[in-house]
Amino acid sequence: MKGKPLLLLFAPVSIYFVLSINSCRKADRDDDNETQSAADNGNAQQIFNDIFKQVAYYADTNSIFKLAASASCDTSWITGTTFPETLTIKYDTITGCTDAAGITHRGKVKAVFSKKLTDSLSVTTVSFKDFYRNNYKITGTQTITNKGIISGKPNFSVVISNALITAPDGKTITWNAQLTYKLIAGDTTGTFSDDVFSITGTSNGIGVKGTTFSGTITNALRFELACNYISSGTLTLSPGTLDTRIVDFGGGACDNSCTVKLTGKTLTITTLP
Repeated sequence: MKGKPLLLLFAPVSIYFVLSINSCRKADRDDDNETQSAADNGNAQQIFNDIFKQVAYYADTNSIFKLAASASCDTSWITGTTFPETLTIKYDTITGCTDAAGITHRGKVKAVFSKKLTDSLSVTTVSFKDFYRNNYKITGTQTITNKGIISGKPNFSVVISNALITAPDGKTITWNAQLTYKLIAGDTTGTFSDDVFSITGTSNGIGVKGTTFSGTITNALRFELACNYISSGTLTLSPGTLDTRIVDFGGGACDNSCTVKLTGKTLTITTLP
């Protein structure tokens, strides 16, 4: 008796194997409700937006620094009389200083300016000593480079290196980012609080559950200093080996809510205040 062709003998097994893989992949997508990485990336972005704001508050177009307190319990001083200048912002180390937005800062932020923040090609290097934001300890380096006027608006390169964010419960987020902050409104008024930035760029890190992630901003994030939150924009986020998802910060509302769009579903998360 003639044997069946090998192709026919193995065909049912092969088809079953392929169908099994496809079924598993579909099941993985259906079970994918992971939003922690989006929250971790959003929390890191929120924290370093706030640090950028704290440093920029003291930079002034008419002098080296404003040297004006943003809360009754913070102080600041400079060292030296020529550039590079070092600005130290010291917040109360026990109870902290709570600003109008309800954000409490403790410890020291040090910013070394090569020249005025508003001068083209100035480089400002920001570091921290026992610094906490709402009881989250922050370490790492933020480097702000004034890239000059591009398309009629001031642009800043903002690079966050080796950031470590430690929550009150001891869990950590590591974060690195290469971002561009473009001042798109408020640059001609002389009023700090009406400044609005668009943010583009990429980031990567390891979240509180040990999951690696990377993100790319696909529609510029809108950061209004008067709002204190990202009010619009989108980014794609890839956590670990899971499918890429879209994080959408909304259409302009001033809140810390955003959505995470996965295959066939949309989930809502909140970032830190």
